Amino acid sequence: MYPHRLMRIICAVLALAFLLSVPAQAAIFDKPPSGFKVIVLFTGVRTRPDVVAAVHCTNLDKTKTAEVDVEFFDFIGSLKGTASFDILPGRTATFTANSDFGTTSFFAIDSAIDLIDDLNQGAIRVLSKGTGKVICSANVLDDAITPSFIHDLPPFNKAGRH
Repeated sequence: MYPHRLMRIICAVLALAFLLSVPAQAAIFDKPPSGFKVIVLFTGVRTRPDVVAAVHCTNLDKTKTAEVDVEFFDFIGSLKGTASFDILPGRTATFTANSDFGTTSFFAIDSAIDLIDDLNQGAIRVLSKGTGKVICSANVLDDAITPSFIHDLPPFNKAGRH
């Protein structure tokens, strides 16, 4: 065998060994973990120290607890972190990508992760296990602005009166 051909084979084997030793990073198009199903996907997500994406999920099941994972992805679809929480029947939980965010001015946060990098044009994928009766919404919060659109709503009875 020629020396340059042997060198090419050795380089190819070493490159392949390196690629196989690097663990694959989860991506937005990957299947959810076993037992979980995708509830909703939000796109256009933005996070930075003073702006954070928040996800609010409510378990509408009367008897079963829902295990909920909220996955944060960057603009190329690579998983950057997961916030998890078990939501009891009838309860709502809030997830964010910044545990230091001004929570008292907006919502109590049930589960938060601290992303190393800001997200710009990212995505959030919400997964549920245990019950299929979970609904979610998302919003972007700016810690520097006190929103004027948040108001206490009066409770209504079954007849539609408060």
